[in-house]
Amino acid sequence: MSAKLNFVSLPKNFRNDPVMKRREKMLSQLEQQRNLAQDPSYTIVQQRWVKDENGVKQPVERHKQIKRWWLRNGMGDCLLIIRYGSRVLELQKGKAAIDTGGEANLVAVIEEIMRMTKEGELDGLLMDVQRAYPKKKAA
Repeated sequence: MSAKLNFVSLPKNFRNDPVMKRREKMLSQLEQQRNLAQDPSYTIVQQRWVKDENGVKQPVERHKQIKRWWLRNGMGDCLLIIRYGSRVLELQKGKAAIDTGGEANLVAVIEEIMRMTKEGELDGLLMDVQRAYPKKKAA
C-alpha cells in the first residue's frame, strides 16, 4: 500500500447519525434560501413519473417553487425566519426572527446561519424540534 495515504477506521454509524442528518437537512434548506435570495426566480427541478395516454410511465420534470423565509415588517426592515421543516426555530427565547438590516445583507446572514449549523451550534434547537414531532407508529 502507498505510504502517502492515511488509513483510518470507519465509524460505526457514520451514515445513520441523526445529528448529521438533521444538519444536512438544515443546510440543504438554507442553501435553497440563499439561492432564492440571490435569484428571485429560483426553483427546484423535481422528476416525477406520470402515465402518458398509453398508460406507460414517463419521467417528467416539474419546477417546485421555494417559499421564502424572509419578510418585510411595517418599518421596512427585512426579517429572516429560520425553519426546520414546517416549524419555526426560536434562536433565542421568544425571538423567532433575525433582523438582517436590509435585503442587501440577507445572503450574508444566511451564510452565517449555515456556518453555525456546520459547527453544531444549532444542534440543540434541531433536537428540540425533532422531539416535538410525534413518532409515526408502524402499521
